Amino acid sequence: MLIVLFFVNFLLGIMVTTQPPKRKTWYEKYQARKKQPFFRLLNRSFTFRLLLASGISLGFLALVQRFEICNQQKFVSTCLSSNLLGLISVGNVESFSIVTAAWMYILEKSKRKQQQNLEALEIVNNTQGHIYSIARIEALEILGEAGIHFDNLDLEGANLEQLAIPHVHLHLVNLSKANLINSELSYTNMQDVNLTQANLTGTRLIGANLQGVNLQGANLTNADLTNADLTQANLTDVDLSVAHLENTRLPQST
Repeated sequence: MLIVLFFVNFLLGIMVTTQPPKRKTWYEKYQARKKQPFFRLLNRSFTFRLLLASGISLGFLALVQRFEICNQQKFVSTCLSSNLLGLISVGNVESFSIVTAAWMYILEKSKRKQQQNLEALEIVNNTQGHIYSIARIEALEILGEAGIHFDNLDLEGANLEQLAIPHVHLHLVNLSKANLINSELSYTNMQDVNLTQANLTGTRLIGANLQGVNLQGANLTNADLTNADLTQANLTDVDLSVAHLENTRLPQST
């Protein structure tokens, strides 16, 4: 029985202390693709994407036609070269257009994502100074999911309740007096972030890097700070009531 309890505690310890594997973000994949000439051309040239989609579609339709002919001829050796002009027909032209459009949609996926990120960034920039904006919360989450870092944002006093941007990097972001109740900020890097008097009640900050962050007067009631790093953070007048502090690295004076 003691061995079983020890094993269970060991597994729980691993679950608490180990950061879950982080999948590659869109931005990381995008940066890797930019180093490859093929993907650079694919991203920059609409003509290249159209030609590629057309070539794939033509090859696909030719393969389907060859299979149909060979199936009718019981796969004799000459079936691959017979009736090559049969590919040119009104029905095949229509099929070619549909398949090409489908491939273009697939090949345009990265461009659509870039446009979505640009629009989200524009929303975030245009709503700085506004207290409440649903569009801003959605935009921040889109950018966070894409793995785009947040730099030099002024979100003082902003209502960002239930914001979910885990794993992001925030640099010189002003979140003073911001409402971050029940937000998901686990494994974020928040060095150089101003969190004075911010409301972080019930916020998940598991594994977050809060080294040297100014949290003076912040409300961290019932916040989950498991494995978070708060070394050298300013915790003056911080409310840590019922906060989860398992394996949390706190300033030595706290």
